[in-house]
Amino acid sequence: MEETKIKMLLVEDEPAYCREVALALRQWSRASDLMVDLAGNLVEALQKVRANRYDLILLDLGLPESSGLETFDSIRRADADVPVVILTRLDDEQTGIEAIARGASDYLVKGATSLTALLGKSIVYSMERRRAEEAHRQSEENFRNLVNNNPDAMVVTDEEGVVLFANSAAEALFGRKAEELRGEDFGLGIGERQVREVEVARRSGAKAIVETHTVQTNWHREPAYLVTLRDITRYKAAQSLVNKYRENLQALIEERTRETDAEKELLSVTFSSIAEGIVVVDAEKQILLFNEVAEELAGWEFELVQDKPICELFRVVHERSKEPAENPIDKVFRSGKIECGDGYDLLVSLDGSERPISMVAAPIRLQDSTVGVVLVFRDVSREREIERMKQDFISSVSHELRTPLTSIIAYTETILQDCGMPGRTREQFLGIIEEEGKRLASLIEGLLEISRLESGAIRILREPVDIAVLVRRVLRSLRPLADAKNIRLELKIDDAVPELSGDEGKLLSVVTNLVNNAIKFTPGGGAISVLVTPEDEELLVRVSDTGAGIPKEALGRVFDAFYRVPGSAEQIQGTGLGLAIVERIVRLHNGRIQVQSEVNAGTTFSVYLPFAADCAAEPVPMS
Repeated sequence: MEETKIKMLLVEDEPAYCREVALALRQWSRASDLMVDLAGNLVEALQKVRANRYDLILLDLGLPESSGLETFDSIRRADADVPVVILTRLDDEQTGIEAIARGASDYLVKGATSLTALLGKSIVYSMERRRAEEAHRQSEENFRNLVNNNPDAMVVTDEEGVVLFANSAAEALFGRKAEELRGEDFGLGIGERQVREVEVARRSGAKAIVETHTVQTNWHREPAYLVTLRDITRYKAAQSLVNKYRENLQALIEERTRETDAEKELLSVTFSSIAEGIVVVDAEKQILLFNEVAEELAGWEFELVQDKPICELFRVVHERSKEPAENPIDKVFRSGKIECGDGYDLLVSLDGSERPISMVAAPIRLQDSTVGVVLVFRDVSREREIERMKQDFISSVSHELRTPLTSIIAYTETILQDCGMPGRTREQFLGIIEEEGKRLASLIEGLLEISRLESGAIRILREPVDIAVLVRRVLRSLRPLADAKNIRLELKIDDAVPELSGDEGKLLSVVTNLVNNAIKFTPGGGAISVLVTPEDEELLVRVSDTGAGIPKEALGRVFDAFYRVPGSAEQIQGTGLGLAIVERIVRLHNGRIQVQSEVNAGTTFSVYLPFAADCAAEPVPMS
C-alpha cells in the first residue's frame, strides 16, 4: 500500500547528534518516506515552522539561546497542532515527561540504544495520535452539528450541574450565547431520567415554561448529563384556557336537567371542535358528555358508555410497570384542585389497544363543592416516538462510528507493538485499516447527506431529465458487479417515456442505490429487472430482484436511518443510510416510494415521480 510522505523538522544544535539521528532515520524501514529539514537554533526553527506545514518535529530543549520547556512553548505558539517529540539528555528525562504533560507527543533520551527502532515507533505513534485527534475533533463537530439542528434546547452538564455545552436552540431559549452559559451552574436541577416542568427566566425578563428530560451520557469521556428542554409555554396557556372553559361548562351542567336532547347535541358539537379528548363526569363519576376525539382514543360508543361510571371504561396503567394508575378525576374529587397524570400514563381502550396520553382534570364547582370534573387528555404517541427516535439515532451514530474506529485502533496498536511483524501481515493489517477508514468516511458522508437533506441545505434543481438515459447509465456502470455474481440484469423501458422535471444528480443517486442494493442482496445466479414506464401523471421506476427478501415485520422500517434487516448486517457490509437517503430525495421531488417483499422470493421497490410537479422547498424531516 502506498505510504504518504512524512515531512519532519529536526531542531538540534549538536552536529554529532544530528549525524546520529540522520543515520538512525536512514536505517528506518520507511526512510524513503521521510523529508527532513534541519534547524540549529530556535529562531531558525520558528521561521521554518511558520513557513512550512510539518508532520512531526524532533526538538532539542537545550538550544543556545533558549532552553527547557520555554523552547517547547515557543514551538507550540508557532503551530499548536504539529506533533512534537522531545530530545532530552539522559540526566534530564523529567523534562521530557513534563513536556508530554504540556502537549508533546513523546520524548527520546539522547544516547539511547536502538535509536532507529525508538525513532520509528515515536514517529508512527505521533502521526497516528495526530490522526486520531483530528478524527475525534471531526466527530465532535459532527455531533455539534446534529445537536445544533435539533429544535429542542439541549444542554450538557457535568455531574455537579455545571454547563459544558449548549446548542443554538438553548441560546434562543435563554437569550444568551453558549459562551456565556458554559461554566455556569445549570440551576434547574438534574438527575437520572428526570422529567420535570420548570420555569425559565429569559434575559429579556420574560418567563417560559419548559419540560426537561434528563439522561446520563459521557462528555469528553467524563460522566455527564444531557438535558433536553422543550418550551411548553403555549401548551400551558391552553391549559389555562381549559380552566376558563370549565367555568363556562359549570353553568351548562347546572342547566342540564332543563335542557333538551337537542341542547345536548349542541354541546356535543362544541366538544367535537376541540382537538383534545374531553370527558365530563358528575359527582358520582358517571359519564355525562364526551367528544369525538375521546370516543376515538378510548374506543367508546355513545350509547354504551353514557351514564356509566368512568372507572369501568377509562382504564389507565403505568407505562413501565403496567400497574393501574390513579385517574386524575379521583385526585380532583379528593383535592378540589386541578390534577394531572404522572407523565407515564397508558390509556387502555375497550379493544385492548394501548396508547400514551397526557391528562389534566379540573373540578366543576358549585357553591364551594365539586359537582363534576372535566377531564382533558391527548394522544402523545408522536412525542414519545420522536423522543425514542432521537435517542435511537444518537445511539446508532455512536455505535456506527465506534465500530470502525475500534478496528483501526486495534490493528494500529498491533502493528506498533510487533516490530518483527512479517511484511505481508503488516500490509494485510494496513489494508484493513484503510478499508475501515473508508467505511468511516462513507458513514460520515451519509450522515452529512441526511443532515443536508433534512435541514434544507440541499436545493433540488429542476431541469429536464431523460430518465431512460439515466437508468441505462446506472446499469452500465453496475453491470460488472452483477456479472461478478452471475446475476442477470434486465431492462424494460417504455417506448414513449417523457422527460422528467427534477434534479438529475439526485435521481441518479436514487436509481444507483436501488440497483446496487438489489445486486448486494441477490445471490449468484439470480436476476434483477428494472422497469421504466409512464403511469397516469407519474413516472414509475421499478427495481425487482430474486434475493432473500425482507420479513414482513421489517418492511415498515427499511427507510429509517441506520436500520438494517436482521440477519443481513452479519453478511453484507453497509451503513444503513442508502434507503433513508433515497426516500428523502424522492419526497423532495414530491414523489413516493413503495416496497413489496416476500422472504426467499425477492423484493420490489417502486418509485413514483410526478412529471412536472414543483419540487419540495421545505426540509424533509426524518421519518
